[in-house]
Amino acid sequence: MHKFQKGNKKAFEELYKRYSNRIYAYFMRLFNNDQQRAQDFTQDAFIKVIDKKLSFDTKRKFQPWLFTIATYMARTSFRDEKLTEDVSDHENKNPYQPDQDLSNIKSLVRNNLHVLSYAQKSVFILRIYHDLSVKEVADIMNCSEGTVKSRMYHATQNLASQIRQIEAHGVDTNKTHYGKGI
Repeated sequence: MHKFQKGNKKAFEELYKRYSNRIYAYFMRLFNNDQQRAQDFTQDAFIKVIDKKLSFDTKRKFQPWLFTIATYMARTSFRDEKLTEDVSDHENKNPYQPDQDLSNIKSLVRNNLHVLSYAQKSVFILRIYHDLSVKEVADIMNCSEGTVKSRMYHATQNLASQIRQIEAHGVDTNKTHYGKGI
């Protein structure tokens, strides 16, 4: 980032190459696999990097700063659009079929992220999918580490509850393969 701040355009290209897929994946998960929206937000995030390049403190890590930008963009979008859909709306958009043959627990979690609030979903995605520390997530979300831990706890409880409901409807999760990560 330091080179980009000094005017090196190739440095920006390298940052984009390294981080664009991570930010795109973050937006895909937040926006329930809406590819167009994720692409638009990814491009907008990197435009903000260009616009705010001089405000970046080169003594800090770039990735948390970029995720902070992305998180504020998503939060504003959720707030502006008042995305307060209930679970039944999500079931219509992202249906889960109980007779679906699930290949692993990752599918269960991915298919049920919609049950989480924006705050829980953001924390969960940053911690699990992007392997950021509690401190980094707290900095990105502009909250305390305790709040991150609380949101993570509630996110996992909500996902576990959703998975228990799926099991109660006859899905044999013993056939799934449990792997590392989610």
